[in-house]
Amino acid sequence: MGKIILYHGSPDKDIVPTFGFGDDKHDYGRGFYLTENFGLAKEWAVCRPNDTNGWVHKYELDTVGLKILDFQKKDVLFWQEPVRQDIPGNMQVIFRGQASRTATVMVQKRQSYDKLIELGANKDMTHKLGFIYSFAKENGHEPKALICTNSDNIEQCEKIVKALPEMHFYIAALTEMSSKLMEMDNYENVSLYPNVKQEILDGLFEECNFYFDINHGGEIVSAVRRAFMNNQLIFAFEETAHNRDYVAEAYIYPAGGVHHMIADARKAMKDREALEQGLARQHEAATAETVERYREICL
Repeated sequence: MGKIILYHGSPDKDIVPTFGFGDDKHDYGRGFYLTENFGLAKEWAVCRPNDTNGWVHKYELDTVGLKILDFQKKDVLFWQEPVRQDIPGNMQVIFRGQASRTATVMVQKRQSYDKLIELGANKDMTHKLGFIYSFAKENGHEPKALICTNSDNIEQCEKIVKALPEMHFYIAALTEMSSKLMEMDNYENVSLYPNVKQEILDGLFEECNFYFDINHGGEIVSAVRRAFMNNQLIFAFEETAHNRDYVAEAYIYPAGGVHHMIADARKAMKDREALEQGLARQHEAATAETVERYREICL
């Protein structure tokens, strides 16, 4: 391919190509976006609502020795939809070999992948490839657990607190707490945070290493995903699980099986290897991938 000319449009006159530049919400996440289309770069230069002037920066890239994934030659369908009861029409066209370029389907949700295979999707063309997560921290292995709730109906809460005296439970709510929930403050291993401030809540997600998704009612502050992103080992009940995408099936229990939850939490609390195995299961459930895996599959 040799040398190619690329353009970058920006409202900034002076700019340096930088790794990790940009916004997570862009099409391919953070990156320094360039195009061979000069007109498109001009549009990028004035993409903000009040922009009237911008700059197009020109770059020359020597591609010799580079491994390049050309989506114009190797189209891949990335499927992020939830579980459905049929194989979508556009996917059926691909499986029949009638798509002009696309010959690979990457399914990014575990349950959706399993269902597609069950429905008869072409196994040679369908692959499970999840997400690259930027975890906020590693698990610190300390016995500290977080519960976020706006309800005093927390399944088996008192029984769990009593059975795990070595675990300190932090219970946070965005609202006032009822007298029933305030009584949990009588336990030495419980700290309550009614009307919790955002900075305090952020600190709790950073400090805790376990999350119990056991409150009835709606989820608050996207707590399960936040717990996952902070590498907290997550436990839930069938009756209370708010976001199964981030929880290992082995750690979702019927409410009547609370003794199994307690036993697994105790083991993870006392055995670092068991905790790491639990986190590995959790990452697998959420289809966490590495950059190397993406390169292996896509390039």
